[in-house]
Amino acid sequence: MRKSTAANPFKKKLQALKGRPETGAWLRAVNLDQEQELKSILALMMKGGRFNPPGQFPILHAVEDDERCRERMLQWIREEPAVDGNMAVIVLKVRLQRVLDLAHGATRRALGITLRDLNNPRLTLTAQQIGAAAHDAGFEGIIYPRPLKPKQRNLALFMDRINARRNGILSNSREDAA
Repeated sequence: MRKSTAANPFKKKLQALKGRPETGAWLRAVNLDQEQELKSILALMMKGGRFNPPGQFPILHAVEDDERCRERMLQWIREEPAVDGNMAVIVLKVRLQRVLDLAHGATRRALGITLRDLNNPRLTLTAQQIGAAAHDAGFEGIIYPRPLKPKQRNLALFMDRINARRNGILSNSREDAA
């Protein structure tokens, strides 16, 4: 059951923001065992995360698709033992009508937050309030600067807002054992 967002300071501000479309490719490392991947996503939903308050709605995180990021993700898969099965990097092709772009300074200013606020691990409640308000306002996802590389972007997709016909897996890239 959704908690009341009446006390959410971002609710009115986000209802007034138009957002923007986003079309492109984004990367995600996934467990190839579908059951394990689903369990992981559901566990993160119940625990809550950067933009989703505990138990409210599921988010799927992805990173910008660029060669350097692909290389780093594949290196991580090779070096990290996958306890629950094989991992792969998938390319998500998205065609979203309305995303909240927190990587854009004007959007952050309209919300009254700074990049420092957004990346402060002690302000998790602020990010979760933004996520809840964006979800309530009908956004399909949030683009945000990476905490350690603010000039690069991540995407948090509201999984209950994604239309499978417009969005999907473009390809995958599994590392074979050497």
